[in-house]
Amino acid sequence: CSQELDEKERAFATALCDKCWDNYAGVKYSFKTFQLHLLVRWCIIASLLEFSMNAGILATFQPVVVTHFSWGSTTIASVTVIGTGLSVVISLAMTRLRLRPHWQTLAASLLYLLGVFIFTVQPLRPWRVILGYLLGIKAQILFMSPFIAIFSTLIGSVRVTNRLTTVLCLAPPVGAALGTTAAPAFVAVSDSPLFMLVSLPAFLAVAAIGLGWHLMEGDVEKLRLGRQSLMGSKV
Repeated sequence: CSQELDEKERAFATALCDKCWDNYAGVKYSFKTFQLHLLVRWCIIASLLEFSMNAGILATFQPVVVTHFSWGSTTIASVTVIGTGLSVVISLAMTRLRLRPHWQTLAASLLYLLGVFIFTVQPLRPWRVILGYLLGIKAQILFMSPFIAIFSTLIGSVRVTNRLTTVLCLAPPVGAALGTTAAPAFVAVSDSPLFMLVSLPAFLAVAAIGLGWHLMEGDVEKLRLGRQSLMGSKV
């Protein structure tokens, strides 16, 4: 709102008056509560995507291609080199497209899901394994930057702390570590439809993004107008 902060409110360095703090995202929905809910939601989404990626592709890629297709180190290295080159091309293309953060986040999360699904669908085929692997590593490149940008927009740049950013950035490694730990169990069933269950966490993450699309749009204007409406109704 446009209300001038008093000395006590300025001391908290949040750029919010008491009313805005108490009703940041709605009536009686305080900034503190909104911040906690948003952080937990964002961390869960990032962790689920990385769990699927590591349990389904990154940690299982070599065991799967060696066991099922008898690939040697040369073939594996060739796929890795192709993936590295494609990463550069896609990064440059995304820079030119200049997608809005919420659309890039959605596209990247769908790549996570599509990559894991294509990689694990039965029966395993070399071309699908390669395609799933390439889609997966591209998703990782595209996802986190706009995802963090949306979080910062919703919280407010002056209110984003190093602690919040650190917690959010730790979510993907935690998901990756859990996925890597679970990978041997999925390798053991890689020749059965059970292998496809590893795509379930990524599906849940995409569903969470869709259900919270109003948040993914980073629509701070709605929050601001909602607070102004609340102030007006109390005048």
